[in-house]
Amino acid sequence: MAGGTFSEHKLKGSYAYSFQGEMQIPEAIASPVAAVGVINIHWDGGSFSGDQPVDGDFQVDADGVRTIMFGGLLACTNRFECDLDLDPSGTGNATCMPLNPEPIESSVLQEGCPVEAETFDFVVEDNGDGFRYVGTTPYVTALGSGRRQSVGKK
Repeated sequence: MAGGTFSEHKLKGSYAYSFQGEMQIPEAIASPVAAVGVINIHWDGGSFSGDQPVDGDFQVDADGVRTIMFGGLLACTNRFECDLDLDPSGTGNATCMPLNPEPIESSVLQEGCPVEAETFDFVVEDNGDGFRYVGTTPYVTALGSGRRQSVGKK
């Protein structure tokens, strides 16, 4: 973010997002994975002085819902909660924990929904209207992006 710090670019609200990549299951071949969903980011809009947060803690909370496809099959729909760490440059990382995984019944997929924490590194763009991210969870290669949802605009 040339010419400023993240304090000038708010990351808050609902974002539609998607990702795609590959998941390597130990002792199996890699399979394509993709997801689409909504993440709701709750941030108070604090600011930085140098690299230290002021008037706000940059441990940001988020929650959302997504549908995951694995190997060309609908694997699951689940809710999740995340903790995001942000820095003045608008980069950060997230740790997300799946909540109520609801596997889709399939004779092929037995455990189609993630049940352990997932991690991501991200960068905020367009003054907080969007973000790009890469999955950093072992055995998963995923690249995605999200855009702020505009409610009531035509």
